[in-house]
Amino acid sequence: IDYLILSYSLYERGIVPPDPAVAFLAHLIEDFADEWLTKAMFGWRWLAEVDQVQMSRWLAFDRMHGGGIDASQSAADKFRARQVGRMALVGCTKENFPLIEASTHVVLQSLEAHVTESFFLYGSRPSLAEFGLFGQLSQLATDPTPQSMMREHFPYTYRWLAHLDDLSGHSGEWADKPSAAALRIAQVAGAVYAPFLVANEAALDAGHDMLRFEALGHEFSQPVFKYQAKCLADLRTRYKALSDAGRDRVAGWTGDGWRIALDT
Repeated sequence: IDYLILSYSLYERGIVPPDPAVAFLAHLIEDFADEWLTKAMFGWRWLAEVDQVQMSRWLAFDRMHGGGIDASQSAADKFRARQVGRMALVGCTKENFPLIEASTHVVLQSLEAHVTESFFLYGSRPSLAEFGLFGQLSQLATDPTPQSMMREHFPYTYRWLAHLDDLSGHSGEWADKPSAAALRIAQVAGAVYAPFLVANEAALDAGHDMLRFEALGHEFSQPVFKYQAKCLADLRTRYKALSDAGRDRVAGWTGDGWRIALDT
């Protein structure tokens, strides 16, 4: 994302809104997508056998570019075993998936209500938030189980992702304020991702191996990750760099979950 920010800015195709508070919101959603919604992608891909089989075979095919069906499927079996074996490490267990699924549905519901009115979250041009969401949701649109779910319940979001895949030549303007969908996504991130980051930080500080928290009526636990502590530190740095008025706007948009996480 930082590479995109720099590259596009050089050609006056910046993906960061000019308003600092709105830009922070876009960064927050991108981080939420990259660090939390990736659990949705990973979970749907490797929890059910139908998804494991198809996607391991497709990914092996993509990588090998030939070599015969036996070699391809042998590689797929090995890759499948490796990925399934990592599920608990990244929190993508059957016990945790109800929270992952519930939070993802809020994101999809927010987008479904939005994309028939406007293609983008911050005006008539894409931001880093859309690119972050695309990275994860485009995979849900590929895998059998979540693809079926999206086509049935979120058909316009499903189609929107196909348009987002190629925006070459697109130009547009920034809006004066974030869309209702951007605010709703930031708020669900505050309900699930913010407490996840805080729980991870607390567990690391206490020397614990596991983090635990509850959100949206669901319990969640997984091994701690040092990288997510860096994510929280980065968000805090960006938040503290805002003016007092900017922080007040962000707090009003995002709710108590982010206020607690960011004001520490």
